[in-house]
Amino acid sequence: MKFGGIPGDKVARIRILAQRDGTPDDAFTGWLTRQSVLPTAGDDAIAWNASIRRQIRVQILDPDTERLRFEH
Repeated sequence: MKFGGIPGDKVARIRILAQRDGTPDDAFTGWLTRQSVLPTAGDDAIAWNASIRRQIRVQILDPDTERLRFEH
């Protein structure tokens, strides 16, 4: 766990690999409960409003623009 946990979207693939190697499902589940499973990108993401997205887009397209102002 070099980066603090297992990405949640990788658990299914890891389970398949464990099954192919003959690991019983209950052993895998027990191992998984002792791991830190990270949320999958987007699981708890909050969408930014249009003005913030616009500011980011402008700054990406023109890096000389002023610093982002997170207006709500």
